[in-house]
Parts: sequence; structure tokens; C-alpha cells
Amino acid sequence: HSFPTRRSSDLVFIAIVIVFFIKIFKKQTYDTYYKFYGILALVVGVVFILISPPFMGSDEKTHFSRIYEISDGHLITQPQGEVGILATMPRSINKAYTGFDDENKSFDGHISYADIPDRLSIPLNKDNMLNYCACNSTNYFGASLYSPFQYIPHLVGVETGKILNLGPTWILYLTRLCNLVAFVILTMIAIKLLPKFKLAAMLILLSPVVLSGATTASADGITNAWIFLFIAYLINIIYNKKTVGTIEKSILFLLTFFVAMCKIVYFPIIFLAFLIPKKQFKNTKDNYLFKGLLIAFALIFSLGWLYIASLFLDSNSATSVAQKAFVFSHPIEFMFMVIRTYANYIDLDILNLFFGNQMYHWSLKVYPLFSIIYVFTIVLSLFTEKANFNLSKTAKGIIIAIILMIIILISTALFVQNGVGTNGGLIGGIQARYFIPLCLLSLLLVRVKKVKVSTNCIFSIFMFLYCPAILTILLKFIYLT
Repeated sequence: HSFPTRRSSDLVFIAIVIVFFIKIFKKQTYDTYYKFYGILALVVGVVFILISPPFMGSDEKTHFSRIYEISDGHLITQPQGEVGILATMPRSINKAYTGFDDENKSFDGHISYADIPDRLSIPLNKDNMLNYCACNSTNYFGASLYSPFQYIPHLVGVETGKILNLGPTWILYLTRLCNLVAFVILTMIAIKLLPKFKLAAMLILLSPVVLSGATTASADGITNAWIFLFIAYLINIIYNKKTVGTIEKSILFLLTFFVAMCKIVYFPIIFLAFLIPKKQFKNTKDNYLFKGLLIAFALIFSLGWLYIASLFLDSNSATSVAQKAFVFSHPIEFMFMVIRTYANYIDLDILNLFFGNQMYHWSLKVYPLFSIIYVFTIVLSLFTEKANFNLSKTAKGIIIAIILMIIILISTALFVQNGVGTNGGLIGGIQARYFIPLCLLSLLLVRVKKVKVSTNCIFSIFMFLYCPAILTILLKFIYLT
């Protein structure tokens, strides 16, 4: 078949943009990486916003339902036992999901690029409400387990859309944009603060998996951003041997609050505070008092929301109650289940970590070679500088313990919520994107000797890998619909 002119022009345009950014990158210094990253993340992020159809991000319909619910003042979703979940919202949102006025239509269907004009024309009609617990048996608000604080940027988009009386699909696009802007601001600050491995951090944060979470109505992007900022700020204090004064303590408490209010599975990140040496405090008492208060502060908010979320989950799933009981009554058997699960899924986790089939809720088909090259490029970028964070063996042991705790907590959460799959009793729902924060955390363990690898070469390879990334999304949602 002849290659269509339109596709050829798209390829040429993408190539020109990629070459343009490569040329700009060559002029950057190590200290200006964060500025370049911010511009590139915004440009590529807007492309992702525009080329992915509305509500087709991973769990995007569920997240958008949660965001709109919060915008109406319902910070906690009200469970209704066997009836379902009480979430009353405009009927038009259900139509934007399904394309039908019929409230009993499932909103889990595919939305193609050709469907967008019709979805954009749907008005909000805020007064025509629908009780979502009375319709659509597939309408499970899993995002109700997320705290409202993870959606602050998204809420700006929703409230702006309400004020302008935009339709639900237009509101979604505003929500995506606000999510992206907040993500870029937080991660720009983090890259500026990070003393080492700025290029590797940039490549991780610019990867399609991370940006897809930051350009949809998902909480993943903001979660990754807060965790990365917490890590970068804390390591900056340690590396530059700053005295931990009132300002530093206040910032750490603020960052701790947002990390604690993200997914409970990432709570162990807070224990990184123990890496700060005693000599950076006024005295021994100040050291122990600050770290103790910080952990207690994080526990109160994190466990407090976990308690609320557990009530919601238990009242809507009798199975989850039994599965929680199994974890506590059969800990050894559960640990073997975790080991079996990752032994079977490790190849999928690697292939889907930065770019793979799990993007946009398993909508894409990505050749494994591209994902392998992504991983290889990011690893190779570590060798562009002779660097390490000069952490002690004890500190590295704490980091490894934190990583293992997070893996176990992710596994436990998925087991309680999803149970086991049909594949040999393995834990269901494992997705590589859940481990992005561990990639950022793992940078602290890296100790490398510089080899003759050009940063320009590494970045050029990475940028050209965006051709298949963007074209894969285009082919799926535009040309093949």
C-alpha cells in the first residue's frame, strides 16, 4: 500500500520538532536542565492531551467522576451497602462517558477520535442530575479511595469549566491541562533541587507512561510529582549539608502532608527523613524530636484517610474483608503469593515501565523493542556523570527497606481490592506504572563511574523514541478508528 501523504507530513513535522529540541538541549548546562525540562514537558504534555480521546486514560472515567463529586462538596463518597455507591452528578456526564442517554449503558466502552465532536457538543445541564448508584452495574468508583488532596489541580479545571458553563468533555480537557501544569511546576522544582542524575530524572519524568498520567484526569501524575519533590528536597538538604532550621522543617512538613495524603502504599517514603544526619540539627534532642513528630504527623493523616477509605471499601465489597483477614491470618502464604506474582510479571513490568501496552488502560499495542530501548536509554544516562549521593551503608539499607515495604504494600492493596487473577492464583491488577516512584527512589542507590557517553547522544536517542510513542497513540485513536 502507498503511504498516505497525511501520515508522511505528520512524520516530517514530528521529526522537525524533535530535532529542534535536540538542538536546544545541546546548549543547556547542568544547572539549566530544569528549565529545558519544563518547556519540553509542557509541549509534549499538550500533545498527549490532544491526541488521546476524552476519558480514555487509565481509569480516567472513574477519576473524573471522583473529581466532579469532590467539586460538588462531597469529599467522601457515601457507600450504600449492597445498593452501590451514592454519587449524584449531572446526567450529561454519563452521556459523555457512553454516548447514550440511556443511564443503564456501561461507560467502560471505547471512545474513538471520530466520537469527539459529538461528545464536545454535550451540554453540562447541572440541574439534570442522575443518582449513579441506581444505574450502570459497572460504575464502581475505585477512585473514591483517593483523598481529595490528590485532585487539587484537577479541581481548578472542573470549577473553571463550571463557571464558564462548559460541557463535561470540555471540562475534562481543562482538567487535563491543569493536571499537567501542576505536574510540570512541581517536577521542575524537584529537578532543580536534585544534586545528581538530573538527566536520568528528566528522562523518567518525560517518559510516555509518566506523562500519560500527568495529562489525563488521573491522580498518578500528581502522586509522582509530590513524591519526587519530597525526595529531591530531602536529598538536597543532605547533600549540601544544610542546617535543618525552621524553614526547612516547615517545607518538609508540608511535603510530608501531601505525600501522606497520596496512596497509602507510598507512605514508607516518609522514613527517608531518617537519612538526615544528626549533625545537621541544632542538637540531638532537636534531631529526634523533629523526626518523631514528622513520622507521627504523617501517620495521623495517612492512617486517618486509610480508615475512611477502608470503611468505604469494606461496605462495598465483602470479598475485600475476607482478603484482608487472609493477609493477617496467613502472612507466609501471602508472601509466597507476592513472590510468585512478581516472578511471573517481572518481564511485563519492565516492558511496560516507561512505554508499553498498559498505557491508556491497555488500549495500545507496543512492540517490546521500544520499551526495552527506553529502559536501556535511561540506564545508560546514569553513566554520563561520575556520581553518587555519598550515602552510608545504613542509609542505603533504609532505602532498600523502604522499596521492599512499598512493593509489599502495593501487592497487599491490590490483593485486598482485586483478589487473585485467573492465572495460577497470582495477585490481579499489577501495573508497571505503580512502580514509577521506586525508579526515582532507586536513583539514590546508584553509584557509577563516568564513561564516554555523550549526554547529547543519550537525549537524541530518547527524543527519537518519541516518534513511535506518539505515532502509536495516533494510529490507535485516530487513523484506526
